[in-house]
Amino acid sequence: MTKKNALMTETSKLDADTCQSLVVAKLVRTILDAGCNITVNDGEEVAISRSTDYDAIIAAMFSTDSDTLIVRDPRALKPRLGVILLVYGNGRDVISDNTDNEAINALVQAAAAYAEKLPA
Repeated sequence: MTKKNALMTETSKLDADTCQSLVVAKLVRTILDAGCNITVNDGEEVAISRSTDYDAIIAAMFSTDSDTLIVRDPRALKPRLGVILLVYGNGRDVISDNTDNEAINALVQAAAAYAEKLPA
């Protein structure tokens, strides 16, 4: 691999990681702005539980290849709204799967619309 190709590969990786981080940040902000709290499960353990602290949530993420966000609305009759699976390494397509219901779909849609504006 030439130096130019290596540099292009590193730049593409950085761009994908940056896009991924931006989409995750948008998703977390959207969830918190909706008055919900987030539990982060990294596939090995619960990294943070029922938090509304943006910085703490972001700090609890990205330690494994994926995170599952458990979204709760403490004001709702049934507080657990659902889950969102994030798989890292896919750039702006970091949101891999989610509970298919109106509340979770609305939260995911906001981040997905934002992701569409980012470079592929």
